[in-house]
Amino acid sequence: MGFFKRARKANYEVLSAFDNYLPGFGGTAAMLGFFLVGLILGTIVEVILPSGMGVEYRQVICYPLMFIPAMIFARSESMRAAFFQKGYALDSSNFGKGPVLTVLLALVATIATGFLMDGVNSAILPPLPKFLEEIFKQLTGSNIIINLLAVSVMAPVFEEWLMRGIILRGLLNHSRKDSSRGYHPAVAIGTSALLFGVIHFNPWQALPAIAIGVLMGYVYYKTGSLKLTMGMHCLNNTLAVIMSQLPIKSLEEAQGWNDIFSAGAYAAISVVMAAVLVLAVWYIRRIPCGKNGNCNVIEAM
Repeated sequence: MGFFKRARKANYEVLSAFDNYLPGFGGTAAMLGFFLVGLILGTIVEVILPSGMGVEYRQVICYPLMFIPAMIFARSESMRAAFFQKGYALDSSNFGKGPVLTVLLALVATIATGFLMDGVNSAILPPLPKFLEEIFKQLTGSNIIINLLAVSVMAPVFEEWLMRGIILRGLLNHSRKDSSRGYHPAVAIGTSALLFGVIHFNPWQALPAIAIGVLMGYVYYKTGSLKLTMGMHCLNNTLAVIMSQLPIKSLEEAQGWNDIFSAGAYAAISVVMAAVLVLAVWYIRRIPCGKNGNCNVIEAM
C-alpha cells in the first residue's frame, strides 16, 4: 500500500481536495474515460483557435483542458467518499534518513532510465515518422519559455496528479469487497505505468514512458512524495527541451544516443547508467515505508 499519510489537513490545499478518492480498477477506467472527454474538449478548442497560432501556444491553452473533466469527477467522488472513509494524502515526505541523497538518486535514475530506453527504442522500433518528428520539433524547438511551461511544468503537474496521485495511490489503498485494502504494489505500479505509456499515444514515447513510469511509481510507493515524481518528470522533459535547443548538428540529425557516440563509448555509458539505476533502486528500496519498515502498513497522521 506504500507510505501514504492519513489525510487530515490540506497537503497542498488544491491536492487535498482529492484525498478521499481511492479508485480501484473500475474508478481508474472512469478516470480514463473522463480524460478522453477532456482530450476531445481540448481538440475542439485547438481547432477553433486562430490558425496562425503556433503549436506550442495551442498546447499551453489546450493541454490543461484535457484534465479538467477528470479533476471535476475526482473532486466530486472525493467529497462523496469523505462521508464514509478516511483519505490518504496525495503528497507525503517519507525520504528516509537521507532525504537529499534519496532525491538526488531518484533524479539521476530518471536520467539513466531515459538513456537506456533510448537504446531500447532504437533497437526495436523503426525510425521516428517524419510527421511525428515535425510535431516534436514544434513542441520543443521554438519558443523555449513557452515550451518549458507546457512540457516541463504543465505535463509533470497534471500527468503526475492523474497517474501517481490518483490512479496509483488509489490502487494501492482501494478498499476491496473482500475487506482487504489495496492491490499488490507490482500490479498497481505496473498498471499506472502502462496507462502512462498509453496516454502518450505513440510507441516512440510510450515505451520510455512505461519504463520511467515504473521508476516513478516505485519512488511514489516508497516515499509517498508526489513532489518528487513531479520533479523527476520535469527533469526528464526539460532535458528533451534543452537537447532540442542546442545548435549542434549531430544532435539535430541523430535518432538516438547511439548515433552520437561510438559503439564502444555508447556501450560503456550504458553500463554506467545501468549501474546507477540499480544503485538508486537499491537505496530507495531500503527506505522504510511504515511501521517496522513494512510498506504494507499505512501510518496515520
